Amino acid sequence: MEFLPQLIVDALLLGGIYTLMVIGLALSFGVTRVINFAHGEAVMLGAYGAFTLFVAFGIDPLLALPVLMVVGCVLGMGLFRISIARVLQAPHVNQILLTFGIGLVLQNAALITWSADERSVVPSYAYSSLQIGDVFIPGGRLIGFGVALVLVMALFFWLKSTEFGRATRALAEQREAAVLVGIDVARMYELAFGLSVALGAATGAIMSFLGAISPF
Repeated sequence: MEFLPQLIVDALLLGGIYTLMVIGLALSFGVTRVINFAHGEAVMLGAYGAFTLFVAFGIDPLLALPVLMVVGCVLGMGLFRISIARVLQAPHVNQILLTFGIGLVLQNAALITWSADERSVVPSYAYSSLQIGDVFIPGGRLIGFGVALVLVMALFFWLKSTEFGRATRALAEQREAAVLVGIDVARMYELAFGLSVALGAATGAIMSFLGAISPF
């Protein structure tokens, strides 16, 4: 029982980051009904993006995070338009094979670009810590949890309070009714998938200073 408070804190901090990663995947699947098996590669590329900006320009991963999200959203929308939009009506096995193949391509592209060596980002707060009684709180995980919480709350606010967000929810709940009220289905599919990739990239930026980065 003496380790229970520490276990709860560790689980909450890690769970918050996992929530950010999974909510992006849930967003794209809920709208497009396509399971994106390359979502993990979006996280990986976000981490490598944060690493590259930190090494090349000294940009903190937290400052790089908005840039990576924008780039991830744009690339995700482009990827959807070029490839995934073509299999929306195809059997699920075709969708699985396509996204799995995209993941393999991205893995090997990262392998060529950054090699198989594990990388990491070490800003000043990465190894900081806070102790409250017998509970040890890693500073990096606490900051990552805070950023993840803000992004998840921002996503829910967007879904509930903006025109595009409500259109996304309508499309996820009833596609035929959304079409009848004039929602641009193709555009909303692209946007939802782009936001999904953006959230994956944001997760990668956070993970870049919490652990080792590799193409796999």
